[in-house]
Amino acid sequence: MARTSGFTRPIPKEDRVIQRRSGQAIAWPVGILVVIAFVVALLILPVRQWVNQRRDVARAKEELVALADANAELAKEIEKLRTPEGVEMAIRTELGFVKPGEQPLEILDDPSAPKKLPKAWPYTMVSNILIVRAEAAKSAAENDDGVLSPLTP
Repeated sequence: MARTSGFTRPIPKEDRVIQRRSGQAIAWPVGILVVIAFVVALLILPVRQWVNQRRDVARAKEELVALADANAELAKEIEKLRTPEGVEMAIRTELGFVKPGEQPLEILDDPSAPKKLPKAWPYTMVSNILIVRAEAAKSAAENDDGVLSPLTP
């Protein structure tokens, strides 16, 4: 034991070759980092998840409102279709049926195509067809020939 007794006894600070830091100087920053990691893990990450969940809930509520509106419109349509007038209207609009003695008349929307076409080859032919159709419609309206058929020139 006498051999190792010199190695184990404390050396005064002024006699030391290397001045060591105390363990507390390293322990404080490590402890602070551990506390910060716990705060991040226990507070910040759940708060971020909570904010994301609130956004998802708001989006789901908007979708629910849109679906409720669609359901309300469908319920109104179902109520209409439960009446004889509603059934008749659906048959006429969806299937195109007419009563005996009636003549079907379809009114098409005005196309949003430009009125003046370029004066090049394919457009001149289209312009001529449009002019002929317009004149035929005027003469049919003046003579009361009836409804123009899209299949007749």
